[in-house]
Amino acid sequence: MFLNSLVEYLKSLKPIILVRHGQSESNVDPLVGGWQNPGLTSLGHKQAQAVAKRLAKELSGKDFVVYSSHLKRAYETAQCICTELKTNPIVDEMLQEYQTNLDPNLSRPEAEQYKLVETKPTMNWRTFSGAESLGELFLRAGKVLSRITDDHKEIIVIVCHGWIIDKMIAWWMGYGLEDLSANMFATANASISVLSISQFGERILLKLNDTTHLNHFEEKDSFLE
Repeated sequence: MFLNSLVEYLKSLKPIILVRHGQSESNVDPLVGGWQNPGLTSLGHKQAQAVAKRLAKELSGKDFVVYSSHLKRAYETAQCICTELKTNPIVDEMLQEYQTNLDPNLSRPEAEQYKLVETKPTMNWRTFSGAESLGELFLRAGKVLSRITDDHKEIIVIVCHGWIIDKMIAWWMGYGLEDLSANMFATANASISVLSISQFGERILLKLNDTTHLNHFEEKDSFLE
């Protein structure tokens, strides 16, 4: 079990477990964008149940807390996890995905006409006019991760989205605003990534994009939102 062995080895502060939501409609439907707040597909629900069972096994007998984005695809994943763990998720809107601020009635093809070309430095890029910049996403990711870790001594499980997980990891590993690129640490649907602090006080990335609990699934992950 990855947590048991690593926690014993590191004798560190509690790990922070980042879980990306299961497959959502926006991952497979070319008409649906993440700003439309889609829920999980039938495969996404199965993936959520698989990651839930793995976490229930890994966290048995340990103290933990579960946080979730309020968006449907993440919250539905968190509900599956919390059913297995016999707890309730703490919903935090700061864990939401990158904020495009698009009209939720816009389809993906309709939204494409408003998309902005990537600018340099990347920290100033807004994918759409009025959207969050990549730098603002990075700072939000760091702020919410810092707050949650300061508030809890237990193992922390955070269920959210690919792009904010990407920026959480970058922030944890000490990247600065000037170091940002659009995609730095890609994660698959229902994957597990683990952050911690070593016995030497170093922030470390223990696991990235662990999907071994999904080996029996076939996933089509075409749209990373």
